Amino acid sequence: MNCAIIGAGQLGSRHLQGLLNYNHDKLNIYIIDPSKEALQIAHLRAQELSHQHQIHYCKAILDLPSVLEFVVIATNSKVRLAVLKSLVAVAKVKYLILEKVLFPSVGEHEEALEIVENNGIKCWVNHPRRMFNDYQVLKKYFSKEKTYSFQLLGTSWGLACNALHFIDLFEFLTDSALSSLSTQFINTTTIESKRSGYIEFEGTLQGSLDNKHLFSI
Repeated sequence: MNCAIIGAGQLGSRHLQGLLNYNHDKLNIYIIDPSKEALQIAHLRAQELSHQHQIHYCKAILDLPSVLEFVVIATNSKVRLAVLKSLVAVAKVKYLILEKVLFPSVGEHEEALEIVENNGIKCWVNHPRRMFNDYQVLKKYFSKEKTYSFQLLGTSWGLACNALHFIDLFEFLTDSALSSLSTQFINTTTIESKRSGYIEFEGTLQGSLDNKHLFSI
């Protein structure tokens, strides 16, 4: 079974370790990154595990096979749409996981959705908290028809990106969908993100789920 991880840095190399723990079938895993240093990180992380899979370290998407069962795109958001376009131009993809934040603009979101639908790809955004055992147990507590209020507090933990994980978690716990989001209490001054070329913000995000459950992050 052919699999690929596009973007082999810190995050992509962890996805690689996840695939290497798969023991139901032997995988051909293609690691794609133009950076020699990133490929080296992935190689070192692979050496931490004992496995029987075949790993191919490549610098270009053109090196991929024409059929891929499973792909993870773990690049930064600025190049993700271009990577997606290049991917579907060279390979038939069955399952796809995208890292977040997905894209830097609403227009790119819409274009990517069209590409995924037109190519018959089953696609997910990586919000793994839904799969954590403790949260699945906790979900039973929220199964009754009640109104809940969630409050999450933290400091310098990447609100702009990581708030998405917790909004998704609140949706999961209550079987609700995001209905409103307010940035009224977000600081107007942005700060430089740890990722070069990106920004971060601080303050408080407020919102509601199904116009019933409230949250503050």
